[in-house]
Amino acid sequence: MNKIAPLALLFALLSSNLFAYEVIENEVPGVHIPADCVFLCGLAGTTLSVVLAQRYPECKVYVGSEGMYNVLEQDTSLSNFPSAKGRTAYGLVSHEQKQAASAYHQLRAKPAASLLLYGQDDWLCHYSQSEKYAKKLKQAGGKCKLLLYEGINHTCFSIAYPEVFKNSIVETARLYARGYGLKNINFKTIKANLDEKTENYYLYENIPDDKLTGRWKSRRYDYMRQWEKFSTSWTVSRNKSQINLTAK
Repeated sequence: MNKIAPLALLFALLSSNLFAYEVIENEVPGVHIPADCVFLCGLAGTTLSVVLAQRYPECKVYVGSEGMYNVLEQDTSLSNFPSAKGRTAYGLVSHEQKQAASAYHQLRAKPAASLLLYGQDDWLCHYSQSEKYAKKLKQAGGKCKLLLYEGINHTCFSIAYPEVFKNSIVETARLYARGYGLKNINFKTIKANLDEKTENYYLYENIPDDKLTGRWKSRRYDYMRQWEKFSTSWTVSRNKSQINLTAK
């Protein structure tokens, strides 16, 4: 495994998308996604990893979610990330520094096949970033699919929005299948499995009893047991300068 693998893992951990990465691996039977050829990131992870994806030809496919692709020409009236404080802290002050951190200005020859995901209500990173980057990729001869979600803020891989989550997962799986020439992938099965995983994340107008019975009682019981254990195991004594916790 080459040196890009721990970098890819690092940026996946920095983002909120590691769960999505695991779901994709689990839902495509018999397929292991090689970490040294894949980036899947969000926000800061996307902004960093998309630059790295230009430096390594091993990166065959790229999934970017809610990131900044052009820091150099950031319109701060649209995109609040990175902030002025953040740009100073991370050395994104000079023209050269901002350009070096912008994949838009660092495209390699034969860019990785890319999937860009964005919410149209994203107030941190405006979706125009992805529109311009997608156009730039295609001009450079790369393949790119851009998905814009209406009414979604900074959260294209959040299971709290099950339809957006499922679509993002399926489109990511399709990209992997195309990028690696995978055959006989049953996307109907993948969708069915995702339907099952997200079943309890939809809003109810009328909540069925079976969605409530036992769940809240169980959680309350667990909390009460934890509190009883804590309160009976420790004695709190206060003196003038500090609070001492003394085990019985």
